[in-house]
Amino acid sequence: MTLTGVTPTKAGPEGTTLVPGELVPVLPLDLPVSLRGSTREQVARRQLEDSASLDPNTAEIRPFALSGNDKNWTRALVADQKLIIDWVAAAPSDCKAVLPDYVALPAASGLWSFRYDEAEERLLARLGLDDGFTTEISLAPLLLERALSEGPSPDAILWEGPELETVSALFDTAGLPRVQNSQDAGAKILGHGELALDLRKDPFATRAHLRQAVLPWRWPVIIGLIAVGIWATAQTVAVDALRQERDIVTARTMDVVRAQFVPSGPVLDVRTQVSRVISEARAEALLSDDGLSPLALFGETVDLISAPGVTPERVEYRENDGLRLVLEVADFATGEALVSALGDLNLSVDVVRSEAGGERSGVLLELILETAND
Repeated sequence: MTLTGVTPTKAGPEGTTLVPGELVPVLPLDLPVSLRGSTREQVARRQLEDSASLDPNTAEIRPFALSGNDKNWTRALVADQKLIIDWVAAAPSDCKAVLPDYVALPAASGLWSFRYDEAEERLLARLGLDDGFTTEISLAPLLLERALSEGPSPDAILWEGPELETVSALFDTAGLPRVQNSQDAGAKILGHGELALDLRKDPFATRAHLRQAVLPWRWPVIIGLIAVGIWATAQTVAVDALRQERDIVTARTMDVVRAQFVPSGPVLDVRTQVSRVISEARAEALLSDDGLSPLALFGETVDLISAPGVTPERVEYRENDGLRLVLEVADFATGEALVSALGDLNLSVDVVRSEAGGERSGVLLELILETAND
């Protein structure tokens, strides 16, 4: 062991530096699973300050999380800040990690591993993967009795060094089996992510650095959020104004529909109901007292007088005579067929002239049309 002032350190396995575990105890915490990040850290610090009477100005708290990223850690390493500074200064520049000495014991789930340092009268203990301690021999039975009472009991015990009668008697009373070496227990040294407990690294420093890096951006982000909020508010106001205008137009439309088209009964489909009323009004408007109006009468004949072989020359309406058509048809047979087709439209057809000759290549046909009387 190397003494650096009052901070003894020694070389550990895999290029690590080990410090006295009795100065870096593992303390349990009662933390809800829902707590994360800085909130979990703050609650853990307050718990330890209350339960262990820690001085918040000098105590350093580190999560006991072997994976290095365990979000639900429930134990913490606690040490004096000044000691950590001294240990880090005393550690070789090429060491992989600065660790409490009990962390370097062989470890496996369900295994309690011990090393008795007879020269210094110290006992190093690793209780499973998530707990451990280094203590004076006189305190070892008391600490182990408490660990056994809090449970769960280990599956096996791995002991290195001379036997301690008080501790051995405790294990025998509890009926705990022994294993001869770490291979029999499947234990590993620093094989479960223990390097993540490096005391040189502040697990909270990354978050603090990120907080400092993000801090200069807070005002632009806040201003941007305010701008987005103002824009969203303006859009909401515009949408509300459009909605109000739509409601006004809808109300006015319903007033017109009620006044002009659907004076009674429910209005279920404005477009359909108004179209139906307009169609009925148009049909009534095309009927005169004596039948179809001249325009409607002409409309009835358009398809026939524009058919192939028929050429309209003049269309006129006289109140006393009715609708007069002067047409040129291809021949007399075409004229007869046209007169018959007009009669099929329920029209009264009076043939005034039907003659051929002159400069015409076809037959001149003059007709007077009226609505047939039922």
